[in-house]
Amino acid sequence: QWGDDATADFYSIYPDGGVDKTASSGTSFSLSIPARQDITVANNSNGAPEVTALDMDACYMYAKTTDVQNGATVNLRYQPLSTAIRFTLNGPEETDEGTVNTITISSIVLHAPVAIAGDFSVDLSGSTPAVTLGTSTSNEVDLFASYASGAYLELAQGQSIELNAFIIPQSGVTITNEWYIEVSTAMGDTYRASLGGTATEGKTMTLTAGMIHRLPDLDPFPVSTTEWDPSNWMTNIYRGVYLSEISIPGSWNSVNGGFQYSTNGTDIETQYNAGVRAFHIDTRWQATWTWQVGVGSCTGVLGTADGGATYQYSWGDESKYMQASSNTSFADRLTEITKQVKTDEYMVVICTFAQESVEYNSDGYWQVAISEACANNDAVYDASGIGPDTKVADVLGKVIVVVNTEGSLNASVPTTSKCLFTEMPLVLTESKFTGENYTVSALYNAEGTTNGDTGIDFYGTHAQATSTSDAYTASGSRGYIPTLDQRTAKINSILTWSAGNYGQTDYAHDSWIYLGLGGYMTDKTDGGENSGYTDVTSTLNSVVNTAINNMAANPTGTQTKYYPVGIVLINDAIGNTELLENILQLNNKYRKAYDPDWTPTSTTSDSGTTSAVAAKRSVKTQAGEDGWVRVR
Repeated sequence: QWGDDATADFYSIYPDGGVDKTASSGTSFSLSIPARQDITVANNSNGAPEVTALDMDACYMYAKTTDVQNGATVNLRYQPLSTAIRFTLNGPEETDEGTVNTITISSIVLHAPVAIAGDFSVDLSGSTPAVTLGTSTSNEVDLFASYASGAYLELAQGQSIELNAFIIPQSGVTITNEWYIEVSTAMGDTYRASLGGTATEGKTMTLTAGMIHRLPDLDPFPVSTTEWDPSNWMTNIYRGVYLSEISIPGSWNSVNGGFQYSTNGTDIETQYNAGVRAFHIDTRWQATWTWQVGVGSCTGVLGTADGGATYQYSWGDESKYMQASSNTSFADRLTEITKQVKTDEYMVVICTFAQESVEYNSDGYWQVAISEACANNDAVYDASGIGPDTKVADVLGKVIVVVNTEGSLNASVPTTSKCLFTEMPLVLTESKFTGENYTVSALYNAEGTTNGDTGIDFYGTHAQATSTSDAYTASGSRGYIPTLDQRTAKINSILTWSAGNYGQTDYAHDSWIYLGLGGYMTDKTDGGENSGYTDVTSTLNSVVNTAINNMAANPTGTQTKYYPVGIVLINDAIGNTELLENILQLNNKYRKAYDPDWTPTSTTSDSGTTSAVAAKRSVKTQAGEDGWVRVR
């Protein structure tokens, strides 16, 4: 806008998205460089990732044109203002095994001992821009590199990608070993590399406004990047994730050595350290020792069907009690599990009533005993308030108990029960099993029996016994015995549903997935055990493992995008670390559609609590160490 003077000076900043216009006037501008900068990548024709778009909102330019004649055309000749830090990130180093390693990167953070992002002002009145730091600054810039689909950046052995961070244009600050790049992986590992050293030819490590500073080449990631520490994997999950989107590895019949057949396989702590966060406790009432047990001999204590000694209810009756003298009660088993839960994670316990078990009181009274045990355990989450919008932050430090009622909810269960309930019986019905792609049952609390109570449906499948040949209905009380092929079909149907549901840009959070992959093989007409645990393990675990390995950030051919697989209970949990690892990593590989802007360096969750990941990043290594150093 022209005044009355013969000439005028013009000043401009571009782009204007980060300019505080109310605080800018004359030759002085108030600007902000974002601490999070989005970088879009795509795979080129060779299948390697390359940058297709930088966060240009952080790339400021300025123009200064003086002595313009009144009414003349104003030529705004822009010059770079932001300082750029550019570096090459290389994939994993080569190994002698001949396998091609791939690293999935969930965050890349440039850290400096000085402010490099946030608010600053620039005065253009002098010969060069004069920069003054504002009061709200950050010593970090988070480079959020992802594919257009939202999936994480992946780098294979031999691949590399050039990345760029725009920072506050300070002059005279030198990049030293106190500057470092920190990279977090989808496996929960974090690596750090110091940046001090000799600049590449023709470049300087002293910051200059408007200049690109190319850092020395960074080493490939060490082979140890492919290692994982499953004991604390859940601490790496963003606190604002819906529970419906979490994939949790678990053990089937967690304390029964027939199903958890590795050495120390039934030890809860060992399972926990292997990454297990969902436990299945099959229950059965305890009885005192007698030669022949009757109803009056029941101790009234709910035990665990752990494969130990059992007694028949009476002659000619297959119904059973556990031998009290050698059995651990459900309440004690629950305590054994809940004492493992940490303040920055949550766990799940699935409860069932063992097939051919005697009911102590009225039908379903075992549900009352479970509710009582939960009421006396402070670590059990009061699930009466759980709904579709419940997030990880809401349940931290707690264990959610789900009771599979095997029928209707017992009328004596108190409405104050902390448990969730669902009806997905172990005793299968042929018409129901063969007539549906999978079981969909309501997940409700003790105040009612409709899915309106929580608004959540349980999408699941399981079977305790599996036929070695043709499916049949057992002559005893074990119900329909499906084949491995039938069970495989159920699992694949649920996985297909999940891929379709979570492949949408907008979807509800009202479905939990449950895959019971455990059980045994039988060739007996009564469905009795005939070992074959390993056959179930190898076949069904492979179905889920193959599905996860077939997921990709950028699907090609038959591949799919990432999607949750829910609660997965397996035989021999600590003997199947590959599947556990894949399930654990899936949580960080899967980009949450409801919150595509999330990064693991977010400092707060939707509920305002500090992220465990952000807290862990306060752990530092000594500056000046060469190459990548593992922080955690």
